[in-house]
Parts: sequence; structure tokens; C-alpha cells
Amino acid sequence: PSRSGKAVVEDVPAEPRPVTGASIIRGHVERVRWGSKTEGSAEEGVKLEERPLLQRIHDLGRELCADPRRAARPSCAEFLTAAEEPPLLQQILDFGRELCADPRRAARPSCAEFLAVEEESVANQALAYGRQLCSEPQRQGYAACEQFAEPSVADQ
Repeated sequence: PSRSGKAVVEDVPAEPRPVTGASIIRGHVERVRWGSKTEGSAEEGVKLEERPLLQRIHDLGRELCADPRRAARPSCAEFLTAAEEPPLLQQILDFGRELCADPRRAARPSCAEFLAVEEESVANQALAYGRQLCSEPQRQGYAACEQFAEPSVADQ
């Protein structure tokens, strides 16, 4: 109710307003500032997400544009294209690197094992890439490619 005792009624537009980057940002800023029904409010001590603002805005845009009623809008094109998230294996590797980068954890056997496996994986990827490059006809015979040569059956 307003001060006059009458309920204030907002006019609801006949057609939905277009979603624009600016409207998404304004809506997100208001939600962060005042909280939302699902997130609680700042006064209740709810910790806001620690992801960068741009990532949160992009996630919100993707969420809004996932609605079939909005998906065809031109403003949703940027949110519905692009690769969503890295594969699960990459997320796990990134998380492992982050954990083992902490000096308090670096000396743990699990981190030593993780880093050794990752180092071996990177070395194998580099070897495979070197072999791929050196297998091209224009590079055969380069001295730098000798280290990438496949061992022959006679050498083993």
C-alpha cells in the first residue's frame, strides 16, 4: 500500500520488453544490490557469488535466453552461441592445478602425483604435436625433427 492507503498497481506492458545487454546488466546489478527472493538479501549475510561480474552477466543472459520464448530474439544470439563450459576433464585439471598451487598443499603426495601425471601428459602432447609437425613433407630432414622421429622396429 502507498501512503494514501491505496495499493499501487504497476502497468504491465502488453508485449514483453526486448532484452538488451543494458537491461540485463541493470537487472543483474539491482539483483546483486538488493538480493532476490531466491538469493536472500545482503542484510541476511548472504555471500554474493565470487565470479567476475562479466561472467555472472553472461550466465544470467544465457539463463534468460534459454527460455524458448526468448531464444529467437537477436539479443540472445551472443548468449546462445559460443562454447558453454570446458569439458569436465579440463575443469578437473584446472581445479587440481589451483589446489596444488597453494603452498600449503604443494608438498602433499597427492599433489606431487597429480603434477607428475600432468607434466607427463603435457610432455606426451608436446611429443605428439612435434611428430605431427615433423611428419609434414616440407619439414622432413630438419635437424630439429630428429627428436620427434618415431623409433623404428630395428631400434627397439
